[in-house]
This record gives sequence, C-alpha cells and structure tokens, in this order.
Amino acid sequence: MIVFSSKFSDFKKNSAYFSTMKKALLIADSGGSKTDWCLIDQLGNRHYFQTASYHPHLMSDQWISQQAKNWLDYTRIYDLEVHFFGAGCLKDQNRKLVEKAFTTWNIERVNISSDLIGAAYSLLGDEDGVIGILGTGSVAAKIEGQSVKEVYGGFGYLLGDEGSGYAFGKKLLHNYIKDCFSIELSHSLKEILGEREEIMAEVYGPQGKQFIAGIAKSTHELSVFNEIVQIHEQNIVEFVEQYLQKIPELKDVSFVGSYAFHHQNILRKVLKMKGLQLHKVIERPIEELAEYFIRRTF
Repeated sequence: MIVFSSKFSDFKKNSAYFSTMKKALLIADSGGSKTDWCLIDQLGNRHYFQTASYHPHLMSDQWISQQAKNWLDYTRIYDLEVHFFGAGCLKDQNRKLVEKAFTTWNIERVNISSDLIGAAYSLLGDEDGVIGILGTGSVAAKIEGQSVKEVYGGFGYLLGDEGSGYAFGKKLLHNYIKDCFSIELSHSLKEILGEREEIMAEVYGPQGKQFIAGIAKSTHELSVFNEIVQIHEQNIVEFVEQYLQKIPELKDVSFVGSYAFHHQNILRKVLKMKGLQLHKVIERPIEELAEYFIRRTF
C-alpha cells in the first residue's frame, strides 16, 4: 500500500534524507484533480507524495511562477530526471507547455508523455495492448510500440466520459431527484447527499464537477442495493458499447482508475457479457511506474 505525504511541503522537510544523493528520478502521474509523484534515489529508495493537478490548462505564467518555490530545495540537491505522464499531454503543444514549466524551475531533463502512456507502462510494461482509464473521466487507447495508436472516447464530462465516476454520479442524481428509487434507497441517499435543494446547490456550485464525480465513492456502501448495481452496469455497458466494441479483434483490456478498481467485479461481469476479458486493473499507476523505471534504470 502506498502512503502519500499529505502535502508537497511534507516531502521538503524530509529532503535531508536524500541529500547525499546527487541524481534522482522523479516520476509523475497527473490527472485532472491531483498528481501522484515518486522520487527514486540512486539506491532505488522510493518516496511517494501527492500534489494538486499539473494539467497543462492550469499552466499560466502566474501559476508557473507560483510553483517555482516548491522546486528550489530539490534543484539545489538533485540532478533530477523527470518522467511526467499527464492528462492533456497527448497534444504536442501541451507537452511543450509542461516542459517549459519544468525548464523555468531549472529542471532540464524532462520527458513529457500522455497519461495514456503512463497507464500503458503500468499495465502492460513494454507490451502492446488495449488499456482504459476509468476514474473521474474515461478514455480507452490502443497501444503499439510504446505509443498511442488509437484513442477511443476521452471527450470530457460535457460530451462523453461514459463509464466514469462522473457519469455514474450524474446517472444516480438524475434518478434520485426524480424519485425513481425505492423508499429505502432514497432515504439512504438523503443521509449521504442531503435534500434536493442542497444537491442542486452543490451541482451548480463552483465544485459541481467534483461533487458529482465523488458520488461513486460516497455511495460505495450502497452497492448492496440492486438499483445502484444496475446504474454501475449501465454506465460500464455504455463505455464498452460506444468505445471498446469499436476496436477490431479485441479480446482483453486492462484498466487504471479508482472507478474501475473499486467496481472491478461489475466491470469484469460486463466485459464477460460482451465477450471480453479483464486482464488487469489497478487504482493508481504510480507504484507500477516506479517499478518500471527502476527496472530500466538500476
């Protein structure tokens, strides 16, 4: 089990532990809401920590300048080699934006790739195959020769994200506010989500997307209700039918993401029903990414 430092600054306080090491690998897996990091010293020691997202759309000149102070201690101690895997980094212009940010922080050796490549390394190693990400959002990709051959889905929460935690939350709320659930389930949901007015305020408030995407986690204990299981199944069926079944000769698929990981029994059932096999599923890529680069480096 990975134990993340609660803040970026917590790791800085402990940086003296690594101060004798001049070279270090820094691995990052960055999504839309957070970034998981792993620093690996020359002896292969690993330290995991977590920060807010380093998504390219956040990287204004002001944001880059604000983040600079967080990297001062590291660049004084380490010759860092960064392998950054991020959402939004499939586009060349976004990769250049992230690379520019690290260069501004005096970190020159930086490799920027899509989070799809990070997911592929963590799930497949150097092998070809089909991978999916089912977390807050959703996307699938065909991986060949350690590169993204085809992308399926990934249209974002306004236009797609079928099979994601967000899509599940939206489906559940739609049924709940329209009184489509049994009395017992509605009562349980009321205790977790609140009254209709409270829910509407959350949905249309500044953190509406996060609120909806978090419903899968907050209602996980309610999976004893068949009504909830049916929504999960419907959600995953839509992802399979709209994206995976468009991939020629597909037999098995691997997934990363909290939604896939915590609902893998339902995921496996739906895939089997559609003639597919779940090869592997992990919650976060970061630990497997660290192992991947340790094997290649040490």
